[in-house]
Amino acid sequence: MKPDIKCISTEYQELLDGPADDVTRRQLNYNTRFCVWNGQSPDLKKWKKNLPNGQEVVPWEGATDSRIFLVDQYINEDVDTLTLSFTQASPEAKPVAVDDIAKSRRTTQFLKWLWSSQIEDIDAEAEILANGMLEDGIAYVGVTWERKVELVEQEMTIENIVTAAQQAQFRKAQGDPDPMLDLMLALPQTLMDSDRDDDTVDLIKALYRQQSAQNSELYETEIPDPTNPDVRKAIKELREEGKTCLALPRLVSNKPRVTALRDRIDLFLPDDTQRLQDARRIYRREFVTAEELDNRQLSMEYDADWVTEVKERGKGMSTSTRVGGIEERNSLGTVNSRRTPGDPYLDVDELFEIVHCYERKSNDKEVPGIYCTVFSPHVTHKQSEEIYAYSGLVGYDHGQYPFVEFPRERLSRRCTDSRGYGELGATFQKLLKLEADSRSDSTNLSTIPPLMHPAGRPPTRWGPGVKHPYIRPNEYYWAAVPNPPATSFEVSKEVHNQADRSFGRPIPDGDPTYARNRRMRMVGRWLACWTKVIGQVFALCQQYEQDVFCFRVTGQIDGEPIKSGREDIQGKFDLSLTFNIAGLEPDLLKEQFEMLIQFVQAVDIGGTVDRDQLLRLGMEAINPSFAERLLKNPQGAAEAEIDQERAVITGLLNGIDSDVKPGQAHQLRLQTFDQIMQTNSRAMQIASENPQVKDLLSKRRQQLQFAVEQKTVNAQAGRVGTLPSRQMGAA
Repeated sequence: MKPDIKCISTEYQELLDGPADDVTRRQLNYNTRFCVWNGQSPDLKKWKKNLPNGQEVVPWEGATDSRIFLVDQYINEDVDTLTLSFTQASPEAKPVAVDDIAKSRRTTQFLKWLWSSQIEDIDAEAEILANGMLEDGIAYVGVTWERKVELVEQEMTIENIVTAAQQAQFRKAQGDPDPMLDLMLALPQTLMDSDRDDDTVDLIKALYRQQSAQNSELYETEIPDPTNPDVRKAIKELREEGKTCLALPRLVSNKPRVTALRDRIDLFLPDDTQRLQDARRIYRREFVTAEELDNRQLSMEYDADWVTEVKERGKGMSTSTRVGGIEERNSLGTVNSRRTPGDPYLDVDELFEIVHCYERKSNDKEVPGIYCTVFSPHVTHKQSEEIYAYSGLVGYDHGQYPFVEFPRERLSRRCTDSRGYGELGATFQKLLKLEADSRSDSTNLSTIPPLMHPAGRPPTRWGPGVKHPYIRPNEYYWAAVPNPPATSFEVSKEVHNQADRSFGRPIPDGDPTYARNRRMRMVGRWLACWTKVIGQVFALCQQYEQDVFCFRVTGQIDGEPIKSGREDIQGKFDLSLTFNIAGLEPDLLKEQFEMLIQFVQAVDIGGTVDRDQLLRLGMEAINPSFAERLLKNPQGAAEAEIDQERAVITGLLNGIDSDVKPGQAHQLRLQTFDQIMQTNSRAMQIASENPQVKDLLSKRRQQLQFAVEQKTVNAQAGRVGTLPSRQMGAA
């Protein structure tokens, strides 16, 4: 279906302008966070020359104009909390169907490897996302599969061509049906015949395509056709110099891409959107280089004529938006004239603005699907015909828009109805600024009060030790100044406490659980949204990952790579990100685990609790990397304990004593001991013939039995059960 470029381009511009109240709210969020307002000066003073015409300075020229970054502080603190929870969270795949149980462990290992090392700049994107969500009230993540193809030069020599022809002749004699062999056999003859240049050009182009096509990673559309002038130049160099270079395509990136998107800067939703996945349309804006456009012409099938037109007519252009009126963030009076509307931090002089319009619609047969149209808002026509880069089905099997929303809160059914921190904290920040300005101005007045002097006779000099003549006493004197506000600091403290409570911070004499619950809710919502991102990423891996690939288990530095394939990660799984919010509060974490351990020791009489899982849970709560690096595989750990106990028994049978040590698997060792002593006839014979060995074996079993019965003890005697060997000998 041919897209209506005029319709979608018009709606995109309307969304850029946005409703007046929506733009005002985002302007307020930005201005409050970065302390931006009219009339600012680098010296933090108020001057009439900096104010709009007609405005007067209050309270006087040169008064204090302080900047209180309260909201920015709250945002930075919560960004740290969110990014920390993100980096320490661990993905997990739980099977939905019985057939997928066997794959769940490997899938979890694959997800951890993918999430920790294979998604480019994921930590930076998480930080951008957290800043956008808290500042604007909502932000988004784009989840796409990225393919990039680059050309690399490969040398071709006469010797190589002759050798390849000889090998082709041998392979053909052996019955090899490869059609490329005939081309390789014919090339040396036609290459040296200048009258057959046209045939040589056709042969080299055919060889080029077949050799590129042998790279199974490339699609046919990603292999560019070399131009005839380039091929003729290569033929000339081969004849004159014996060598030349040809540029062959190479796949340099083939993996999922996760991108943080700011609301009404990078991504635009119509105001009738209730759920993002039910949106009528979604517009995604990006700025790319000319080289990226060329790459997408190969890997994403962008129209060649459109790419040429955009590179000629769209360089450095960006659509306008009211949010573009935001002043520079340093708020010290300097202005950067080269800034993107809606994003004052990007220089677009050498970039090209393109827009992806995603929409759900039905085709001519009334079959619904998600379509994507890529266009330039600045180059929509060539002569009288509409032009665009690409239009077609998105093609992702998960059947969703490739975006996930991250709202800070839900105030109504409208998807974007969420307040940023600036809206919540503007009043508190202004009150604190008012008190700070008042105290500063009062201090300035007290330090240098106004000087009173006779009319027409101001002092020529004034300062310490200056001699100034006077006619009558008290002609020159300091004016009386009001006393500093006595309660200013108390007022500021109270305002700060109110702001802290509003933003979920603990306050003196306040309920500590309130602040903890607010933080838990914030982190929980954040990770729930990231779980949706993982779901889309995993679905793309199931669809596009290579048939065979290798990955390494995270945390095992010396571990061997695991060979796997796309088939190994197929199936239905419930994906999740696990993170213990108590890890952000060490005292709470310690308290929880002390209670858990005491409870298990008190009631777990039958050994129902899995102690290995309890140990793993504790280490993961402290730091997930500790569990990955330190804990052994349960099966391998059990085998190691059995082997060690067998070695101990061998030593005992030879008269070498060994005491039980804390931290060992005493129950498993006792079972191993009993099994050997009951089934090994040689061991039983030695014990019956040698009283000393019998005593050593008896002591060893008593120690194991005591360790099993006494799970937690403190003293040395309690740990061993009988006196250690050296003490028994001394006795």
